[in-house]
Amino acid sequence: MADGIAIGLSLLAGVALGGQAALLVLPLAFLLALVRARHVRRTLLIVLICLGAGSLRSESVSPPLPTSGMQGTAVATGVVVSFPVASTESERVLIRVEQIRDAHGAWLDVSGAVLAYMPDQRDGLSLYDRVTVRWRLTDVDRLPPGYASYVRSQGASASARVQGYEIDDHGPEVFERLANGQRSISTALESALPGDAGALASGIVTGNDSSLSPSTEDAFRVTGTAHITAVSGQNVALLVGFLSLWMRPGNGIQRLAVHGLLLATVWSYAVMVGLEPPALRAATVASLTILGAYTGRRPDPLTLLALTLGGMAMIDPNAPRMVGFWLSASASWALCTVVQPQAPKGLRRKVANILLGPLVASIATLPILIATFHDWSPVAPFANAILSPLMTVLFGATYLFTPIALLPGPWASFVAWMPGIGMDLAISIVERMASIAPQVHLDGAGPAGVVMVAIPCLALLLAMSRDSERWIRLIGRAWVSAGAPRHP
Repeated sequence: MADGIAIGLSLLAGVALGGQAALLVLPLAFLLALVRARHVRRTLLIVLICLGAGSLRSESVSPPLPTSGMQGTAVATGVVVSFPVASTESERVLIRVEQIRDAHGAWLDVSGAVLAYMPDQRDGLSLYDRVTVRWRLTDVDRLPPGYASYVRSQGASASARVQGYEIDDHGPEVFERLANGQRSISTALESALPGDAGALASGIVTGNDSSLSPSTEDAFRVTGTAHITAVSGQNVALLVGFLSLWMRPGNGIQRLAVHGLLLATVWSYAVMVGLEPPALRAATVASLTILGAYTGRRPDPLTLLALTLGGMAMIDPNAPRMVGFWLSASASWALCTVVQPQAPKGLRRKVANILLGPLVASIATLPILIATFHDWSPVAPFANAILSPLMTVLFGATYLFTPIALLPGPWASFVAWMPGIGMDLAISIVERMASIAPQVHLDGAGPAGVVMVAIPCLALLLAMSRDSERWIRLIGRAWVSAGAPRHP
C-alpha cells in the first residue's frame, strides 16, 4: 500500500513540479522512514526514480502561447485536443496552436492552447482534427476575472471567438463518430424532454447543458451544483451506485456477469463523454477496484487513486495544469479517506454515509474553488447533500432511458415522463436553494486568505478520516519491527 501511494504521488509531483520536485526528496525520506522503517532505502530509490521520470515527462508540456501584441489575430492553424462541448450558440474546444498570423501578416511558429468557440455544430468537428481558423483572439489577462480563471483552468492562455474554420485533416474516424454520437444523444434527449428537463438530462449524460435557461443555469452555479451537468467522476460513481441498488455480485457466473456489466457501463459512459480526465480517472479507479476482488487482496482506494493520478499525469502532462484535475483529485481523496467504501448496516448509517460524501467533497474542493474562481456558495454542501440521493437514481434512470430516446417513433414520449418528473424535481430543489443565500464573492482573498481556508478544511478532513488510526498503527508496527532484535 505505502509503495503504491509513494509511486503514484512521486510521478504526479514530478510532472506537476518538474525539476522543483527534487525539493520533495528530504520530506519524503522522513515520511518514508516513519512508514517504511525497514525498507526505506528501497522505497526512497523507487521514489527518486519516479520523481525523475515525472520531471522528464513535464518537459513535454507546451509553454503558454505568446499572445502579447496579437489581439485580434485573423488566422491560425492548430489541432483540436478536446472533445467539442456545446455552449449556448457554438461549440467550445481546446486548440493546440501550431502557427499564428499576426496583425502584420507574418506567420509565427508557436505552441500553446486557446479556448475557442466554433460557430456551428454541423461540420463534424472532433478530437485531433487539424484546423485553420479565423478568429478574434483575447489574451487571458484581458478577460474578466471570473472568466479568465475558467480559461486558465482549461490549460489555455487565451480565448477566441472563431468566425469561420476549415478542417484541413480529420483525426481518427472513431473520434468523429463519437463526437457525432454525442450530438445525436443530446438532440434526442432534448426532444424527448422539452425545456430545462431535457437540457439537464443531456447535461448529466453527455456534459452538454447548453440548452439550460439562463435562470436555471445561474441557480446551479449559485448553489455550487454545476458539476452535476459537467463531465465528472461523480457521474461514474452515480452509475455504479445505481446499478448496485439492483444487482448483487453473488458467486461464480453471476459474479462475473455483474462485474462485467458494471465495467461495460462505466467505460461506455467514459467513452461517450470523450474520455475526459475526471471520467477517465473515476472509470480507472472503479475498474481496478472491481478487478482487485479477483486478486485475493482487498483493494485500497487511496493506493488506486494515487496510482491512477500518477498514471494520468504521465499520459497527459498538461492535466496537472488544469484546475479540474485537482478538483477531481481532492474530492476523490476526501471520499476515499472519509466515506466507507462498503455500505454500512442500518438505515441511519446508510443515509449518513450517503450525505457524508457531498459534504466532504465540498470541504476538500473549497480552497481550490476560492483560489481559482474567487466564489463561495454557502448552500453548496446542503444542496449537494439533498440532491445526491436523488441524482443516484435519476442519473441511472436517464442513462437507461437514452437508448429509448434514440429509437424512432413514439417510444420516447411514452417513457419520458419517468425521468422527466425527477428532472423537474431536481431543478425545483436547485432553484429553491438558490433563493436562500447568494453566492459570496472573495476577489480580495489573496493567497493568505486561501491558506487560512485550506488549513481548517484539511484539519477537519483529517479528523474525520477513517485512515488516521490505520496509519498510526502502520507507523507503530514499522518502528517496532525496526527496533526488534535480529537473530542470526
